[in-house]
Amino acid sequence: MTYLGSVWRVTADTVSFSGVAPGASVRWQLETYMYTGTGQVGAVAGNGTRDLFLSNDGLHAEPAGSIALAQRIEIEFRRDLSALAV
Repeated sequence: MTYLGSVWRVTADTVSFSGVAPGASVRWQLETYMYTGTGQVGAVAGNGTRDLFLSNDGLHAEPAGSIALAQRIEIEFRRDLSALAV
């Protein structure tokens, strides 16, 4: 799953999480992150990619952020698929 610019993986035997967000429970493992820093569009902090990739609502990606995250997810998928190749 993606959440706030990161890709998370479920580590528990169950998928019933009662709305617990990734990072707030040991059931989630961070696989990769795309958005770094503390800023967002309209509130630039100058310390990471969120300045360009995260919209001013602090939750949704800007178009450039969506593209960057999609490219990162593609890398992860290709890595997993190549591990399955015989």
